[in-house]
Amino acid sequence: MELIKDVIKVDNRIDFGKFQTFIEAEAVVPDKKLDVYEIVKTEGYISLKKIEMADGKILCRGSFNYNVIYIADDKNTISNVDGKVDINEVIEKDNVIQDMEYMLFSEVEHMDCTIMNERKIKVGALMNIRGSLFEKQRLDIVKDVAQVEGIQKHRKEICFQDIVGIEKAESSIRDTITINTEEIQSIISLNPCVKVKESRVTDNKVIIGGVLEINPLACTYEGELVELDRVGIEFTQFVEVPGVSDGMTEEVLLSMSDFNHIFKQNSESNTGLLEIDCMACCKVKVTDEVTREVLQDAYSPQKIIKFDHKPIQLNKTLRRSEETFMVREGIRNDNDDIQIKDIVSVCPTMSIENSYIEGNKSIIQGIIKLKFYLSQLKV
Repeated sequence: MELIKDVIKVDNRIDFGKFQTFIEAEAVVPDKKLDVYEIVKTEGYISLKKIEMADGKILCRGSFNYNVIYIADDKNTISNVDGKVDINEVIEKDNVIQDMEYMLFSEVEHMDCTIMNERKIKVGALMNIRGSLFEKQRLDIVKDVAQVEGIQKHRKEICFQDIVGIEKAESSIRDTITINTEEIQSIISLNPCVKVKESRVTDNKVIIGGVLEINPLACTYEGELVELDRVGIEFTQFVEVPGVSDGMTEEVLLSMSDFNHIFKQNSESNTGLLEIDCMACCKVKVTDEVTREVLQDAYSPQKIIKFDHKPIQLNKTLRRSEETFMVREGIRNDNDDIQIKDIVSVCPTMSIENSYIEGNKSIIQGIIKLKFYLSQLKV
């Protein structure tokens, strides 16, 4: 009797879960800025520029890029302080081995700023890292039995998803925006973010259509905050993934690795130029549906054949879907001392706290946080 064997390559998915850490650092207000009286807003983004897999641990290096808007000590001027906090984290995990593939992303769950004194602030951020790890395995299977007469065979097809490739690339996004500066003294916030609009797989590459969204917040000569028109800068990124083709399934992670801007005013024409320079990092995972036939059992009246069955874990996406829904909520102003003149800006953030399957439904629980920036009537 001869066993005809085959080898299948399986990418075993390991749920990374959630790693959470708090990042904080003290910052000194530059000499050209006024003293700090009150914090108005703290915003920022995480940039993980390097992730390394080692036996039993994951090394993460990057930065938390922050922008703090504050009211100066004259109680009339609005200014800001920006900077970076270095990230060097070692995540201990027993099931991690060197050269593992990964699809990890970072998010800021919460950030705040504390005034140490009029020239020093402390910036903090609660950072989450989520995603999946992938371990390559080679499994031996029995494909057929030969040299046995009168044998009856029971075969079974197995379907699973094979990772064809995981690759990443960077895009440089540059643009110049013209702004009417008749009443604008300075730009104090842009609150940038990058989003995926569409993606598709073609021969040996993945094409991603994305947009860099900025929400400019400016300060007038009278010391008031005004929200300028939101701007969306579209870009296209090609990520080379050898061996992929149309019909395969892609997963895309898009993040900002760096963001810079320069605001140039022209007093003669009451116009200003806002120069944007952003570096976006895109990572893609492409999978293909694979069907293989294995010999599950066999019987022969002439020879006793016994199979040793072992369970194996295979990855397979049963269904992918997305749904858009609207959340409505009324918020009351409980502070009688504040007479609202106008809503300057609304900044929402969302976090998913839990998700689970119940029957044939996927239940997702999360929190939407809103920050309102108001102008009030002067009494």
